[in-house]
Amino acid sequence: MTEQKATRYREAQTKIVRQMKEAGVRFIVVGSPGCVDVQTFRNKNRQLAEMYNKTLGSLRDISKEVAEKEGVGFADVFDPMVDVMNKAEAKFGAQYHVCGPDGVHPDNNGHLVMAYAFLKGLGCKGEIGSINVDMASGKAEATEGHKVLSAADGSVEVESSRYPFCFYGDPTRTDSTRGVLEFLPFNQDLNRFMLVVKNAGTGKVKVTWGTSSKEFEGPQLKGN
Repeated sequence: MTEQKATRYREAQTKIVRQMKEAGVRFIVVGSPGCVDVQTFRNKNRQLAEMYNKTLGSLRDISKEVAEKEGVGFADVFDPMVDVMNKAEAKFGAQYHVCGPDGVHPDNNGHLVMAYAFLKGLGCKGEIGSINVDMASGKAEATEGHKVLSAADGSVEVESSRYPFCFYGDPTRTDSTRGVLEFLPFNQDLNRFMLVVKNAGTGKVKVTWGTSSKEFEGPQLKGN
């Protein structure tokens, strides 16, 4: 990175945003660059990758600056990708890349991180909906986008026009979207489909959703 390169990048980003405004674009999000993978970039040249990421971090700062000055949205792709990459390396080892086998073009795992950044930049709130169950009365209610068809004997049947994003595959593989979830707050920020249980008592409560089940102590669910 040099001052000349920084100026050229800043001016180009600003020009793009202003051209979009002039063309009547109603909502603009400036996205930062992502990062390169420290394990696979340039034939696994970690030192070069780390140096390159410093430059990409500078470009992120300029992108954010342009977005703020022009009053448009900003998607920080760089920071979550670096964070997920470092944490995934610590857990899954050198065979697990986040920015692709060439260090630049991500597989499905890295694409999920990029999607997260742009959904946040677009201002998405992540409220899929909630199903509210009262164990004392046996009644259930649902928020907009969901309809309770029946509620009896601890079982609730729901018809939904909104569905949470689902993840798939072997979490140790880069073509799966599941492996990065523990390092990325995608569900917490963008994929909240809530089951709220009241008056569960003091015993154990078993929650079954499809083929998956989990047990909770009744007091754990108090007010939740």
